[in-house]
Amino acid sequence: MRGWPLLLVTVACLDLGYSVPPSDAGSLDGAAEPYGDGGCVEGPVDQETEGVVVRIGALSVDQPLVAVPAGGVVVWLNTDVMVHRMVAGAPGAEVPLSAGGFESPNLAANTRYAHRFCRTRSLVYHCSTHPALMSGYRLTIE
Repeated sequence: MRGWPLLLVTVACLDLGYSVPPSDAGSLDGAAEPYGDGGCVEGPVDQETEGVVVRIGALSVDQPLVAVPAGGVVVWLNTDVMVHRMVAGAPGAEVPLSAGGFESPNLAANTRYAHRFCRTRSLVYHCSTHPALMSGYRLTIE
């Protein structure tokens, strides 16, 4: 193979400036644990429960930044034709339920997922079925 040019391949990591913010959720012993005086139980609630509605459609959400009071409910409504699954954390760095995260089931078109949040904190979340297109959303529980 004399005369063949030496091909040098350089592998680089492209930093787009995104970093996973630390979760200030603290430690939870379970996904559905009473908080404070025991009146607030964090976790999934009946899908018809009223709360702040985040509509999923066209590979995006209508509210990329959402704030709810402690004890409040966020409802994700899939208005898209594709299945979506909303998960706390950044793609590849999900926040487990035991650390205050959340994860919806697969949401088919026109289905909802409602989740009550009791502990104050800030979380990023993404769609695990479309992580490259749907990530960096933020939820603040005040």
